[in-house]
Amino acid sequence: MRSSSASLDRLAVDAGPLIALARLNLLYLPSQMFERVLITDVVAAECLANPNYPEGDAIQSALKQGMLEQQTWSEPQSAGMWNLDMGEASTIDVAIRLEAAILVDDRAARRIAQKFELPTVGTCGLLLLAKRQGKVDEIKPLLNRLVNSGYYLGSGLVNQILSLAGES
Repeated sequence: MRSSSASLDRLAVDAGPLIALARLNLLYLPSQMFERVLITDVVAAECLANPNYPEGDAIQSALKQGMLEQQTWSEPQSAGMWNLDMGEASTIDVAIRLEAAILVDDRAARRIAQKFELPTVGTCGLLLLAKRQGKVDEIKPLLNRLVNSGYYLGSGLVNQILSLAGES
């Protein structure tokens, strides 16, 4: 994770990684690693309103249990300025406002987050960090489950993460 002045006790999470963690039944993982796990109302709506995301029930449950903290986004002009979708833009805005690290997989969103010197990690990087902290035993089966569920992960990224995890 890239470092900056943002606090490493707060994590703002975009929809893609949130859905990936729900598919793996690991929505609890960020709350074991960070004091506050933040999602925007836009990200929540994106995950909960789409019937193509059966993970919505798990995400709704995580919100009710307090594992996820919903934040209201009041800066929609950022999406157009950054040429991002509303979920990614809202996640970056909240991370900036609350000085949080950011969990996002979209390459363009990661570049913008890094321009603001936000500590940035993707789903694979979070799983690697969780393994290093002893919160998961193996990453390879998790990555395989994600790929088999239709979640796109480039083979180069998978190989790099497995190598860093000592699982190649």
